[in-house]
Amino acid sequence: MPKDSIYISVFDLNQEQGKIERPLKPSIRLAAPIYNSQNQLQGIVVSNYMGEHLDQQLTQKSYRTLGQSMLLNRAGFWLINPEEPEKEWGFMLPDRRQQTFERQFPEAWQDISLKDSGQIQTKEGLFSFTTFDPQNIPKNLTQVNIPKITLSKNAIDSYGWKIVSYISPEVLSAKSDGMWINFLWLYLFFNGLLAVSVAVVTIVRRKNQLANAELEKTKLKFLEAQEREWLKNRIASQILHSLDINTILETAVSEIHSLLNIERCTFALYSTTTVQPFWEIVTEAKNPELVSAINCYSRESVGKLYDRFLEGKTIKINRVSTLKDLELKKLLAVQKCKSFIGLTIDTSSEVVGVLSCSYSSQVHHWQQEEVILLQEIVEQLAIAINQAKLYTDTRQTALSLQKLTAELQHSRSQLIAHNKILVELSKNKILTQGDFLLACQIVNQVVSQTLEVKQVSIWLLDENHTRIECVDSYNLTTDEHTQGGELKVTNYPNYFKCWENSHLIVSNDVSSDPRIEELLEEYLKPFGITSMLDAVIYFRGKMIGVMCLEHIGIARNWSLEEQNFASALADLLSLALEARERVEAELQLQKRTHELETTLRKLRLTQAQIVQSEKMSSLGQMVAGVAHEINNPVSFIHGNLIHATEYTQDLLKLIELYQQHFPDSPEDLTEMLEELDLDFLREDLDKLFKSMRMGTDRITQIVKSLRTFSRLDEAQFKEVNIHESIDSTLTILENRLRAKPGASEIEVIKDYGQLPLINCYAGELNQVFMNIISNAIDAVEERNQQQAMAGETYTGKISINTTIVREDWVAIRIVDNGSGITSNIQSKLFDPFFTTKDPGKGTGLGLSISYQIVVKHHGGNLICNTESEEGTEFIIEIPISWSTFPCV
Repeated sequence: MPKDSIYISVFDLNQEQGKIERPLKPSIRLAAPIYNSQNQLQGIVVSNYMGEHLDQQLTQKSYRTLGQSMLLNRAGFWLINPEEPEKEWGFMLPDRRQQTFERQFPEAWQDISLKDSGQIQTKEGLFSFTTFDPQNIPKNLTQVNIPKITLSKNAIDSYGWKIVSYISPEVLSAKSDGMWINFLWLYLFFNGLLAVSVAVVTIVRRKNQLANAELEKTKLKFLEAQEREWLKNRIASQILHSLDINTILETAVSEIHSLLNIERCTFALYSTTTVQPFWEIVTEAKNPELVSAINCYSRESVGKLYDRFLEGKTIKINRVSTLKDLELKKLLAVQKCKSFIGLTIDTSSEVVGVLSCSYSSQVHHWQQEEVILLQEIVEQLAIAINQAKLYTDTRQTALSLQKLTAELQHSRSQLIAHNKILVELSKNKILTQGDFLLACQIVNQVVSQTLEVKQVSIWLLDENHTRIECVDSYNLTTDEHTQGGELKVTNYPNYFKCWENSHLIVSNDVSSDPRIEELLEEYLKPFGITSMLDAVIYFRGKMIGVMCLEHIGIARNWSLEEQNFASALADLLSLALEARERVEAELQLQKRTHELETTLRKLRLTQAQIVQSEKMSSLGQMVAGVAHEINNPVSFIHGNLIHATEYTQDLLKLIELYQQHFPDSPEDLTEMLEELDLDFLREDLDKLFKSMRMGTDRITQIVKSLRTFSRLDEAQFKEVNIHESIDSTLTILENRLRAKPGASEIEVIKDYGQLPLINCYAGELNQVFMNIISNAIDAVEERNQQQAMAGETYTGKISINTTIVREDWVAIRIVDNGSGITSNIQSKLFDPFFTTKDPGKGTGLGLSISYQIVVKHHGGNLICNTESEEGTEFIIEIPISWSTFPCV
């Protein structure tokens, strides 16, 4: 397709995969090419205008009792024929090839096929028609130059659609034919009667005179009927000659006034185009001496007069002065009416009106023949109104289609121009070089000149979102850029709230837009701004500013293409912001490279110091104090408990001997023995000494576990029994494993394999066991709280398994059924200072130090397997022998 052209297909049936779609779907396809800046075809915009709407309109406007409306192509095939749909689409459906307008109406087709519009009457009927040609779009529909129209090559003769309104001869003369037959029979009858009268005149003279008188009377009625029929046909011919409804009404009242010698004839129309319908006298024909009825009534009075006709009745008043309806009598007196008749016209096109006739100089008795004649004229007037309305509607439909084509081309032209500008801007290096002010100036100037907007400005929010500052403002008239100025958010809360709800704020008329009412008096009116289009600027998903297009002059409606163009430019500004940040970051990076290298060395040194300082330093000091302060006293107590037990037993035996040899003890001694309950005392003392021995044993065991855990009494790197290290850790944590209020005891399942002694840093591995088992206890306690809140029972478990893997490696698996670790933080588990615990409950160094001990100091692996709410497994793998330890 040529550049700057538009393609229009024929009006035909929609097809899918080469077959006509069922049910039938009339459609017109419009297409326009899109070229880039190098004049290369990039694609085609296609719009499919479905024809059902046009079909419905013509069907609704087709008056089945009086005639029909239809749509033809230039070849004379029916596209739309509401009365006979089986004749439609003959040029596409093989079984309808012979169904053409020319075949049915050959005489009318000779004129219709050669002319663009008009009205003709033949023996076939009355035809009114007009032609729509897509190549001849009226220039007054748009200010844009209409491009070259490219027509489908499939059927050039199918272009130029004819809209035809048809009234059959039967409808036009249905009533007049019957009357002429009656007149003929009357005429023959009267002539026969006259012959008979002459023959018997001498016999029955009196009867003959009466017959002659009756004959003359009948002839007079016949002539009057013939004259009324001629008047009706004359008036009908005049009003059906035009397709303009105003001309039809004016012609009707004028012809009725002059041909029927009625002093005043008016037509009142019931208008439903407003919120409140009203009556209006639209035309009038009267004798010169009468005052016009058009201007002598108020709208309220006209309504009171004509509302009586909404029920569709004919109102006939021979003598107005005798009316009992005082309000109607008063209204008719304004026109000085002495006799009045009004007939309702209710058309199928929803046009309601009243034709009224009146006499003011004399009282007139409305004869039945006059009423019938007026009713027949009203029927013809209804036909003419329907025909005019149909013609107007179909012509408006054709104009709408032409306007749609023009608007499509205009939108296409705008879209191509805007896309070209956006492509050029996106390639502009200034937008990517980091100079945001220069980028704003270019964007403001481009949008102002492209959309012919007098003033365009870009505003950015401050960090706290308390105000916006103007980065750049461009004035098209002066071709100047200015910066500065600010607006506080608190002064215009409603305006700024609009930013949060929409990417665009489209205000075609600022004076009636409540969203920007706060800006009206202080900002918009002083600068003459009448229309405004704001495109919100987003950066990394956050609102950071706005681009304001401010139109000065007559208010304008922002088209969809203009809105999309402004939105796209706002997106380009976010790219410019990103470029500015990138450039600033690069400069900052260059400045801090040296600092970062120095900092990195310091961080490595600090990390080593943290690992070293965390290694049981506090625990070692505590164990040293405990060993010194507790071990000796406990040993003393434990050793003396043996002697205390023996001495106590001896004393008890001595008391028994006294009781045996001196059964009659003094009274005070007997009372004291009863009070002491010697038997209970003897039994309880034994339990007391056993409990004290168990306590000293427990203290001795704890001290030993602490010493074993910290390895203060052993070399730093030597062969170690891993199981003893694990057991010492569990002993220290025994208090946390016990049952507590609201939580059962944590079950520890030990599954130790047959392991040899391991060459390792015992103190460091003990620290790893402490960190991992402590975390396991934390997870179990957290899971217990969750299950308790859910009302479910739960028993915490920690399983410890040791085994030999890969010949000379050992693996220690510590598994808990606690709360587990979510997948999004697993990658951060061993990062320094990373913790999921509440502030003050964790430093974030435990697992990081453990990783350093296992991986860096022992050349092993520390692996975590976990799922949320499924528990966690830590696997510690280290080499067994000294020779396989890579770090030694």
